[in-house]
Amino acid sequence: GDRLSEHFAFTFNQLMEGGGVGANYSSKYLDKYSIGTLINVEIVCSPEHDDYEDLKAKGLLSTNFHPDYTGAIEVDDSREGWVSALTQVIDESERFTVFSDDVGTLVYDVSNIRASGKRIKTFGGTSAGPVPFARMLLGVSQLLREAWEIGVSGPIAMAIDHVIATCVVSGNVRRSARMSIMHWR
Repeated sequence: GDRLSEHFAFTFNQLMEGGGVGANYSSKYLDKYSIGTLINVEIVCSPEHDDYEDLKAKGLLSTNFHPDYTGAIEVDDSREGWVSALTQVIDESERFTVFSDDVGTLVYDVSNIRASGKRIKTFGGTSAGPVPFARMLLGVSQLLREAWEIGVSGPIAMAIDHVIATCVVSGNVRRSARMSIMHWR
């Protein structure tokens, strides 16, 4: 596709639906992509959320933004909401700015994500809560930082897919089936 996020959004959505995903990470498919802006992801959550203390204990909550920060992007508790947030992080990273060392910040509010152990009506099973989702966004942001420094490589793209798949595995019912190939050179 034209945007780097297209592959990762497709992968995330397919894995959450229970499908498997294969990808070719050869450089001929990745050379056209580059990271133009460093994106820092910050996670906020209402202290009233059942998983607030778990998010805090795992070091996933922002120390720079308050849970009531009005500029936070509220994540919808749906497959589409999760994919949209992932897509936004990648798309914002791909944008080029006037200054090559520009850094942007995206603050995500995970207060609307159902708590761990709550029933998922559409797919069955129980929710893993906002922890795996927050870990995924922060992990993808870190990998995009590496891509900004050394370029979008096969190993980095594979690592992003792995972080996404780990989030889905944390969903308590779905497991991730992935196949990765890359030209030997």
